Amino acid sequence: MNILEKNDKQKGATWLGVLFLVETALSVGLMLLASAGVFDKMPMLFTMSLAELSILIPSGIYIFVKKLSWKDDLGFKKIKAGTVVMTVIATILLSPITSFVNVLSQFFVPNTMTQASDTLTEAAPWFVILFYAGVIAPICEEIAFRGVFGREMNKVASLLKASLVSGLLFALFHMNLNQMAYAFVLGTVFAIVNIASGSIITSIICHVLINTFNMGLLLAMNAVMKVLGEGVSIAQASETARQQKGMLVIMAAVYGVLAVIAFFILSVVIKWIAENEGNYEVYRAMFKKCKGGKTDIVNAGDDDKQEITDVLDDKQKEDRVLLNVPMMIGVIACAVIIIIDMVAP
Repeated sequence: MNILEKNDKQKGATWLGVLFLVETALSVGLMLLASAGVFDKMPMLFTMSLAELSILIPSGIYIFVKKLSWKDDLGFKKIKAGTVVMTVIATILLSPITSFVNVLSQFFVPNTMTQASDTLTEAAPWFVILFYAGVIAPICEEIAFRGVFGREMNKVASLLKASLVSGLLFALFHMNLNQMAYAFVLGTVFAIVNIASGSIITSIICHVLINTFNMGLLLAMNAVMKVLGEGVSIAQASETARQQKGMLVIMAAVYGVLAVIAFFILSVVIKWIAENEGNYEVYRAMFKKCKGGKTDIVNAGDDDKQEITDVLDDKQKEDRVLLNVPMMIGVIACAVIIIIDMVAP
């Protein structure tokens, strides 16, 4: 990695760090205003829209200033019909994996979505909530976290590291441990699926299906509870079940087994997508172990030592590029909010 290339990558990563810091600041600002009661008299849907705008507007400005192409840079490319079908299957396979992680997080914190179910389901008519949570929010988040962060990070780091970091940023931005846990899994897999297909359309399909199903299930459960008229909300029922640690252990064990099976099938599905879209070599290169470990240097001959040392140096430079100051400030701010949420009564 020459100095000019390193400087260009550093600048690119730093601007992404600034973008994440700005979006974090806006999100935290909205949370503080909400806690101060500023939005109490405003429609809930308006407040929810502000949360999505806090990531969409800065990302839109970044896209405009950087003159990014929606097709080449953000990845809005057509995918084959077979890829669409396999993407739906991949989404189904993600369910037991994310459910397992969700259950694990509930050993420490409540289920965020069920605790907010009453507020969410009363924010607007059910079809408006379903469309907003199932379509609008996923598209906004995919443009920001897979279109901007994910694909722009691919330019400054290895594909696997870029996928993991963009998944982490997506997870942290939820600012609570429960959603953060499964959002990290989803965000990382979404980024990998996009690399396999060469298109952001795949992660949009996954995200829309997951959000639509989960919100639809929440709305249906709320409607059933009202019909039964037992006087117990979904939030109360969910928290009561969570307090039964034995039940959580059983759920974790069942979902754990299903998650392992689903993971292996999912890997085959994603590989098929990569082959179907002609991106298999790029996809395979993500997970190919690079020559350049410390053991390699010890065991290498004189002719190979310099080459391996250069590889290690490039890896260290890549890490420094990703861990820039604005990015770390944003990450720390999100972590602080998550910790406060965990310890707050």
